[in-house]
Amino acid sequence: MRQVRILSPAKINLFLEVLGKRPDGYHEIRTLMQVVDLWDEIFLKERESGIELQVTGLAATVPRGEDNLVHRAARLLLREMGTPVGISISLHKRIPTAGGLGGGSSNAAATLWGMKRLFELPFSKGQLRDLALSLGSDVPFFLSSGSALAEGRGEILQEVELPCRWAIIVYPGFGVSSKWAYQRKKFELTIESKKDKYIRFDKDCPWEELYPFFVNELEEVVVERYPLIRDLKEALLHAGARVALMSGSGSSVFGIFDDRAQAAEAARHWRGQDCLVHEGRTLDFNPIFREEESAQHIRPFS
Repeated sequence: MRQVRILSPAKINLFLEVLGKRPDGYHEIRTLMQVVDLWDEIFLKERESGIELQVTGLAATVPRGEDNLVHRAARLLLREMGTPVGISISLHKRIPTAGGLGGGSSNAAATLWGMKRLFELPFSKGQLRDLALSLGSDVPFFLSSGSALAEGRGEILQEVELPCRWAIIVYPGFGVSSKWAYQRKKFELTIESKKDKYIRFDKDCPWEELYPFFVNELEEVVVERYPLIRDLKEALLHAGARVALMSGSGSSVFGIFDDRAQAAEAARHWRGQDCLVHEGRTLDFNPIFREEESAQHIRPFS
């Protein structure tokens, strides 16, 4: 039977503003996200009925069975298809769980796109993004160009063009619950009053002029419990990073470098210190849609 291979990339948040809690229980955010050259691999194959899911790699803390976002995405699209067919899915994990890198959301989006290819479905990217929102706030982003300004709960996307930059990502060996991090955030302003203080992101602004605006408003509450995240940030800046931030709700920290040699030296420093380190770059394309080009750049955590 025909098999489809999809690459499912991680993302970093170049800035993250948390504006307040909404009446529906979600948080109003504004964030700039970009995918990086760290990804999981998903293999999909048609079967007679049902959903079979196998997980390998960094799989110890990945939900199994129906609780996995890949399983949920497959179940959703099979229901939309309305035809008596099943799917076998193999997921090889390189992206750590609960690291603020969007691995689960990316896996869900990649599964939707992979099933579209496998079964030659007529769904557009826009239609798949609408379905993706029911799986999670970050999932529609991974069906974008790979760089986007996200607002609302994360589903209102404005695609932007961002350059490739040398980057390293350090996962400190523990995860952070997104629910916990958002619940700990305190708000002094209303959502509407805080919108007046928005970072005015202009996609045509030179990259270097954006660095001062790259902040993560969840860092303050997370580092209170996990001070190693602050230590990682400071070490990356000392090593020459132009910007260093916690990604999403943590726990991973990334650094953006102008010089590849500096990035490589910073990566060497953290290897072997109970951390997982990825040395690579941000991307100006989405690997979910461009497997051939992506396959030349696979770099696992080390």
